Amino acid sequence: MKRRFLVLLTATLMAAPTVGLAGNVRTLSAVVNAAELEAVLLEVGVGDVEIVIGDDSSVQVEVHLKPRRGGIFSSLKKAERQVERATLMAQTSGSDLELKITNVSGDRRFEEDWTLLMPARLAVDLEHGVGDAIITGMKNDIDIDLGVGNATISSASGSIFAEIGVGELTVQAPASLYGDVEASSGVGSVRITVGDERLTGEGFVGHSAEWRGDGPHRISANTGVGDVIVKLD
Repeated sequence: MKRRFLVLLTATLMAAPTVGLAGNVRTLSAVVNAAELEAVLLEVGVGDVEIVIGDDSSVQVEVHLKPRRGGIFSSLKKAERQVERATLMAQTSGSDLELKITNVSGDRRFEEDWTLLMPARLAVDLEHGVGDAIITGMKNDIDIDLGVGNATISSASGSIFAEIGVGELTVQAPASLYGDVEASSGVGSVRITVGDERLTGEGFVGHSAEWRGDGPHRISANTGVGDVIVKLD
């Protein structure tokens, strides 16, 4: 489900991004009309992400930017300048909304913590470098590619495709909605729980487990290093 769009259409924006500043933290926000949207594509460098159900008519975005040092000899002033220059891009192409922080070149010296309130009917495509991700209540497909961090997906009712390099992955969803369920970890434990049934990962180094149900959707949950827990109620 990975897609990228470069055409900027401003017609769906209900309001231009707004800016707030408190101490060293800069806050950017936007509200986007969701009437014609089917998916949200979010790209994040370093920071945490929370996506939850909000108003069905809009996608409400808030991101906090906090400067950080990259090492002993790195400049905090440079990090602060990056935060000052950063902009929130909210652009649409057809039925997809793309969100990311732009106007920053080179090594980013700040954290970006995102909160999205959005309709449950929209699909989610998240590319995430470092940080934790929480996604709750989405009814459409979820696709996560996370480098380092923990991800928790709960109350889901669409297909789920999640890949984590290093970190723990937890998925909770209704068993009746899923057919093929697969989980694996290169180094770590794997567990699929369906009601009172518990399936644990098999393998000498890598571990994997699978379950087959009668639902229309699929779960693919994988980590390179870290535990995977899939709980189907």
